[in-house]
Amino acid sequence: MAILSACGETKTITNTSTVTNTSTITSTVGAGSTVTVTSPPTTVSVNRYICPLDNQEFATLAELKAHLEANHLGAEATNITTLTVNGDTYGFVDLKPYTSLLHVLREKLGLFGAKEGCNMGECGSCTVLMNGKPV
Repeated sequence: MAILSACGETKTITNTSTVTNTSTITSTVGAGSTVTVTSPPTTVSVNRYICPLDNQEFATLAELKAHLEANHLGAEATNITTLTVNGDTYGFVDLKPYTSLLHVLREKLGLFGAKEGCNMGECGSCTVLMNGKPV
């Protein structure tokens, strides 16, 4: 029995937190003129992996797997597939062999840029870049 499932489940497997910071500096110069400078925002994304049995969060898939093996006897954490998209890493357990990249991007990650057109890969609407090359 797999403890996590990427297909057909509505459980949260990963959480991504995005924190954006800006700083504003206001200063008076010259004849009473005020200058306000706002720095460009810095964004930090953090992935967290959630144990489906006790809802604890872990920073890596390895930590989640170790937790499952240590605390949930009989539960398995096998066949973990990781996918890095736009610099963020996502983890899936027991993806079916027939699961397409398009399905994972759209249905699991909510990234709707790739479209399903002909459903055969001939029209190019589902094309994504992998390591800089279209697939």
